[in-house]
Amino acid sequence: MTENNEHRTMNNDLLSKVKANLILQHDEDDALLQHFIKAAVSYAESFQQIPEGTYADNPMPPTTEQAVIMLSSHFYEVRDQQQIEVGIVW
Repeated sequence: MTENNEHRTMNNDLLSKVKANLILQHDEDDALLQHFIKAAVSYAESFQQIPEGTYADNPMPPTTEQAVIMLSSHFYEVRDQQQIEVGIVW
């Protein structure tokens, strides 16, 4: 499997896990969820003080994966409240 395919597989795997955590069965918000996953992975790398993109090339530990799933889910669940508070329109 090529590097891009591995990265795509990891993203799709995370997407399916985030959707399962949120009990989402539709695909309408997949692009938004991918954005939240990318932000959560970036946050995890920063928090762990490892280079950006580390998890694009290396396996993610299960504890980090769970944190990314939970943080991505949180971003999704509070998006409406954040929009109201700061006046964001998607």
